[in-house]
Amino acid sequence: RKRETDVTEADHCYDRVAHVVDNAPMSRRGCTRPNFGIVAAVIAILISGSLVGGGVEPASSATLASVDSSTKNITAGVCERLSHKTAKFTGNPTGAMTWLDWGSQRVPLTASGLRAFRANSAQESLWFHSLEWLIPIAARQPETAASIVSLFARTFPDPGPTATKIRSQSSGWTEGQIRRRLKTMICLNRAAPASIFVTTADILGTALLDDRRYYGLPLYMPHNHGAQSNLVLLKAATTFGRPEWAVKARQRILRDYNEVFSDCGISREQSSAYHL
Repeated sequence: RKRETDVTEADHCYDRVAHVVDNAPMSRRGCTRPNFGIVAAVIAILISGSLVGGGVEPASSATLASVDSSTKNITAGVCERLSHKTAKFTGNPTGAMTWLDWGSQRVPLTASGLRAFRANSAQESLWFHSLEWLIPIAARQPETAASIVSLFARTFPDPGPTATKIRSQSSGWTEGQIRRRLKTMICLNRAAPASIFVTTADILGTALLDDRRYYGLPLYMPHNHGAQSNLVLLKAATTFGRPEWAVKARQRILRDYNEVFSDCGISREQSSAYHL
């Protein structure tokens, strides 16, 4: 109910009421015309060969994924942006002790050390479990990055879609954490292919296919989180040779996009605060 109120307050389209946006009158009638920009964007996503077309290649026998040239160019820009989000990594990767300097905390890169980590906010937990901070490390120390991904996977197994929010968040298995970690696997595998990235991506992608972890129909009111999940699945489908992920993502996009955007083309964010 609160979300419905938030969306209504954020939406400029009301029956028989004119509004002024950028000094131009806007009416409900004007907003109910087909949003051809949104339709064109959805069509482009669905038919783009670089993301979900017939160019999807199966993973090699060594389970090391490959990325075709067109997808590689798209992914490169995303990974380059993520690589700017760095965390200071210190320690000797070949020694008995490695650690991560995370703000005021020094986090030992061991199972017990990771479990003892306490995020100061939900945003910090999201960032920590996304593993995006590993991307610049992978360029310099690929074996270390692969080892850390393996360590996280062993330390924080999936508690399942019915776990409490607190448990899911602390173990890195909220929808947002899963989605961002899958994006990280795409970038890590692009920088230094390794079987652990493919194995981890397979687990993450499968988790995102579960409707209980999808913010869209049939279980939830669609909003931007579900849309972002679909886009990551499309990229991952090509990267890791999983065409069934693309099929599911396409189905969700076609079914839900009218609910993700208002009649005026406003994105229905999970929090209407983004519109204020």
